[in-house]
Amino acid sequence: FKKNIRFLVYLIFLVLMVKFNFDNKREVVIALFSMIFLETYYSRIALQFTLKKIGLYFSGIFLFFFLVLTSSILRGYGSYGAETFSTAITYLPEYAESDIFVDGITDNLELNYSYGTGISAMNMIIKGDLPYQYGYTLLKLFFLPIPRDMISFKPESIMQMFTKKFYPSFWAEGGSLPVILPVDMFLNFHFLGFLATGLIVYVLDFIFVKFHQLRHRSFLYFSLIFLFSTILAFARGSGIDLYFLYYIV
Repeated sequence: FKKNIRFLVYLIFLVLMVKFNFDNKREVVIALFSMIFLETYYSRIALQFTLKKIGLYFSGIFLFFFLVLTSSILRGYGSYGAETFSTAITYLPEYAESDIFVDGITDNLELNYSYGTGISAMNMIIKGDLPYQYGYTLLKLFFLPIPRDMISFKPESIMQMFTKKFYPSFWAEGGSLPVILPVDMFLNFHFLGFLATGLIVYVLDFIFVKFHQLRHRSFLYFSLIFLFSTILAFARGSGIDLYFLYYIV
């Protein structure tokens, strides 16, 4: 289809996602990532800094924030009681001027996870509240199909260990606090963890570059598109085991 039709379809799809799936803003963002990736890949759009292109980039950023904030209002942020997508839009200016907006946007963009839990977890590691794992958390990936009651030595992720210690009542309710990759590598390899982090990022970048050399729409081809689009799940600190679990499911 022509570009105008494609963008109209993207917009309708995102609006429907926000309207019917606002409880899971992460899925809305992943859908947006998928569209951006597929559009740039098939259109071979080059990154340029002309006035028109800069305007398009800012429009994309605006759309991202617009979707996140609208979903948040529908989820109850600000207690406006909005039940429809159109009603939530009318509350956006009021929400942006409210006292809870800064806390809300921090929570919306999960900055509290990427920074707050990361720093707290690293502090607990340095103090000895969380023991060094020497690569053990990475092995959890290979134990995914095996139930914990079958093997007592099944590795735990840093997300599990940290939440149990830092917020035990939240853990008891079935919740967890994600911890970003660099801190996970610090838990495993101390200051050498920055080398492990660099290696993992290098491998991901290498795969991304190699994907663009694939000529056939094979199973691998579609698998990689899925992994690229859901990289947010890995980046936010859910762990490499859950990242691959999403793919397996």
